[in-house]
Amino acid sequence: MSMQLDQLDKLAASVFDGYLVRKDLVRKYSRQYPIPTYVVEFLLGRYRASVDESEIAEGLEIVEKQLKDRTVRTGEEELFKARAKETGSVRIIDILRARLDAKNDCYVAELPSLNLRDVRIDNQPVRDNERMLTDGFCAEVTLTYDGIIAQEKGGRLFDKTPLFRSAAGRTGMLIDRPMHRVDAYEMIRRRTAEAGFKGKLGCHVFRAIGITAYLEAGGTLEKAQAMAAHESPRTTKLYDRTGDEITLYEVERIPI
Repeated sequence: MSMQLDQLDKLAASVFDGYLVRKDLVRKYSRQYPIPTYVVEFLLGRYRASVDESEIAEGLEIVEKQLKDRTVRTGEEELFKARAKETGSVRIIDILRARLDAKNDCYVAELPSLNLRDVRIDNQPVRDNERMLTDGFCAEVTLTYDGIIAQEKGGRLFDKTPLFRSAAGRTGMLIDRPMHRVDAYEMIRRRTAEAGFKGKLGCHVFRAIGITAYLEAGGTLEKAQAMAAHESPRTTKLYDRTGDEITLYEVERIPI
């Protein structure tokens, strides 16, 4: 790892102390990890811009650990997503791009190395770095996993696996294809009958119960519409049973 410095090298090191990096190390790491050369130069300059061998060795340990832990190689996409879920967040080095999601009135980011295109991002970083909205740039990103936001958006955070999945023949192994709506209805009928319910309960009954409970707890019709994935709030209102109690109270006012 050590290299001999001639008089000119020593003079340059004394004048530009903290700014010199070894090009042989730049080539080594840029070939080993899927990131641009200038990112490797930046990391080497941050942690080992020195001619002191002990400082270089210590800095290389930091650089190697960061490159190993924060760069996503081919085939490791799901591994990093799983780490984000299990630990709450994960830090990666990636090309960061952003675009405006006009439907939800917010910005979303794209992380190519993880094949993610709809990552929530605060407005201010995009305003401060407009280049995100053009070609993007390489950055160190902290990706936070938020299951609550995923539920509010009516889906899971990273994948698009259906709620009710089909099975592969009679094997009992679930696959990523959604269950047919008739099969889902029959499953609910069987389970409710086993639980002792006498009436005919189906998907719409459970949807009405969920929407009503949410509205009674102080939720808004607009949020209920988003969770139910309805095109119109009028459709969501059809599942609202909060007025049933009021109707019963008014009926009881009628003298007999």
